[in-house]
Amino acid sequence: MFFCNESPRWLARQDNWDEAKRILSLTRNLPLEHEYIQMELTEMADQLENERRLIGGATFMDLQREMWTIPGNRNRALLSMGLMVCQQMTGTNAINYYAPLIFKGLGITGVNNGLFATGIYGIVKMVTCAAFLLFAADTLGRRKSLLWTSIAQGLAMFIIGIYVRVYPPPDNTDGKINIPPFGYVALVCIFLFAGFFQWGWGPVCWIYVSEIPTARLRGLNVALAAATQWIFNFVVAKSVPIMLKNVGKKGYGTYFIFGSFSFSMFIFVWFFVPETKGLSLERMDDLFGVTELAKAADLEGTHTPTQELSLGEKGTGTHTHVEKQVTT
Repeated sequence: MFFCNESPRWLARQDNWDEAKRILSLTRNLPLEHEYIQMELTEMADQLENERRLIGGATFMDLQREMWTIPGNRNRALLSMGLMVCQQMTGTNAINYYAPLIFKGLGITGVNNGLFATGIYGIVKMVTCAAFLLFAADTLGRRKSLLWTSIAQGLAMFIIGIYVRVYPPPDNTDGKINIPPFGYVALVCIFLFAGFFQWGWGPVCWIYVSEIPTARLRGLNVALAAATQWIFNFVVAKSVPIMLKNVGKKGYGTYFIFGSFSFSMFIFVWFFVPETKGLSLERMDDLFGVTELAKAADLEGTHTPTQELSLGEKGTGTHTHVEKQVTT
């Protein structure tokens, strides 16, 4: 972190446009006066101006009011929370936390065998996540990634559930692996599930909740999403051992429950999650309707006294000041 630069958007909020311009030029590997750099700076200025029109102050209560009273911001906060709930309901942490127990239920007995299978599961997750972030995150898109992995994860969970229900592995205490042929298909589905998760609901949720908020609500929105994620992480961690004991013989119903959640997530994404691939962070306000709201408020003259004071102190306003710097 010592070698990392400040975010250009944070610098813009501090009115340090020269440094923001330099960091953007370095990040994009483009000259300072390049057309794309000028366009991105102008978009930052527009977003900051829209935020100033809607809410004047920057206290905690101002930010809460901005998040929950403006429909576009409220929708983004609720969408972020919904995505994090869905992420946990895939069942990924059920496997992460109880992998040896789950592999035992699939027929892999013995401490060494269980730990070995768990280690392979972790390696699969790491490799597939790296592959997604390097090669597919900005080409496949957020929405498509969530849609196809919802179905794939559901199918993997249902196959595992069918195996445990129809071909339950025999109890074996001698440490030897005793798995029927269909059991190997179920084991492969465990590892496929890990790969599917890392190509969709794992990294995409974190990318999405950090890119859709406005600049000054980004930290609050990500914190809210992370809190939701940990709450439901706790719910899954506490409920899975009970589910594996009580929801059907050898807990086969656990896999059907998580698989059903995955299938239902397809419907959630289809109707409520717009695509953000290729959009700059400043264009998110356009996508969620905040820009039009700001323009309407400006035309109707609905500024608060704090906003009017801000406008009066800055004369022609922050946006004009930035445009002059951008065009120099």
